[in-house]
Amino acid sequence: MPRIQRAILLELGTLFLLALLVTTAVMFAGLTFQIMGKTQGLEVRFLLALLPPLLPVALAYAIPYAFLLSVSLVYGRMAADRELIALRISGVHPRVIAMPALALGALLSLATFACTGWLVPESAHEMRRQRENLIDLFLGQLAGADRTVTLQKFRLSFGSYEPAGGAGGLGTFRDFELDRRSRQGELLQKLLGPEARFRRRGGELQILADQAYAFAEDPVGGTKVEGGPARLEVGHVEALGATAEFNDVLGRERFEAKAKDLSMSDLLYLVGRGNTVTTRAARTSTELHGRLASAFAPLVFGLMAAAVCLHLSPRSLRLLGFLLAFLPALLVHFPLLVAGKSLAVGSSVPAWLGMWGGDLVLFAAGLLLLVKASVR
Repeated sequence: MPRIQRAILLELGTLFLLALLVTTAVMFAGLTFQIMGKTQGLEVRFLLALLPPLLPVALAYAIPYAFLLSVSLVYGRMAADRELIALRISGVHPRVIAMPALALGALLSLATFACTGWLVPESAHEMRRQRENLIDLFLGQLAGADRTVTLQKFRLSFGSYEPAGGAGGLGTFRDFELDRRSRQGELLQKLLGPEARFRRRGGELQILADQAYAFAEDPVGGTKVEGGPARLEVGHVEALGATAEFNDVLGRERFEAKAKDLSMSDLLYLVGRGNTVTTRAARTSTELHGRLASAFAPLVFGLMAAAVCLHLSPRSLRLLGFLLAFLPALLVHFPLLVAGKSLAVGSSVPAWLGMWGGDLVLFAAGLLLLVKASVR
C-alpha cells in the first residue's frame, strides 16, 4: 500500500513542479505587463529592476491552480488507463488512493500560508522601495533619450542634450517643450524654453528653467498664457510646480500602510485593535480571513480534483478530469470569493463567511464525492 501511494505522490510532485513553472510564468507575465503599463517610457534595463519582487506574488497565486492541474491530470490519467479500476478490484480503498493528493495539498497549504502571510507583503514593500528609485531611473534614462521622453501624463521633447560635466550632474536640455496632461489625456499646460535642468531636492524632482513660455488650457475652451490672455510673457520660471506634478507623474504618492501591506503578525495585531483612524475592522478581518482561505485553497482544490476523478469512467478522456475539476473552481469558488470579499468589506456578511464561502462549498462537495466513491 505505501508503495502505491509513493508512486502516486512521486507523479504528483513531478507534474506539480512542471505545472507550477508554467502557471507562475503566466502570472508573472501578467503582473509584468501591469507594471509596464504603469511605467511607460522606462528603458528595459531600468524596468528589470522592478520585476524580481513580483516573483513571490506570482508564486503565491500560482500554487493552488498548479496543484489543481497536477491532481486532475494524474488521477484523470489513472482513470483513463484503468488503474483506478484495478486498484479498486485489488481492494484498495478510495481514501487511500486520494491520500497522496490530500497530504501534498496540506503541505502546499502551509507553503501558501507562509507566502501570503509574510513573503508577499515583504515583496510589496520591496516593490515600493524600487518604485521610489523611479526618479533616479528616469533621470538616468534622459541621458540616452532620443529627443522625446514620454511617461504617464507627461512628455518632454528637446532639441539636444548636454550631459553634465561632473559626476552626479543632471545635464541640460536645449530647446525643450514640456506637456502636462490630465488623466483623460487633455492638455493642461505647455512649457517652452531655451533650456531646462532637473534637480533633486530630497525625494522630489524639480524642473529649473531660466526662461520659459508657459501656456495653460482655459477650462472654458481655448488657450491662455500665464500673465494675461492678450499677450505672451517670458518670465523666470522655477520648479514649475514640478515638486508635486512629477511625483504624481512617476507614481510617487505618499504611502500609508493598509491591511494588505502588513505581515501576518502585524495584521493579527491590527485585527485585535478593531477600528482605527485609518482602517475599519471589517477590512482588516476580511484581509485576515482572505489570506487564511487562500492558504487553504490547495488542499480544497486537491480534494475536489481527486474526488471528481474517482468517479470518472474508464472510457473517459484523459483531460476530462481536468475539465470537470476546473469548472467548480472557475464557476463556484472564484465568483464566491469575489462576491464574498465585496460583501465582507461592506459589513453585509461576516468576514469569515465572505472569504471562506468558496472554500467551504468546494470542500463539502469534495468530501461528499469522496464518500460516494467509497460506498460504490
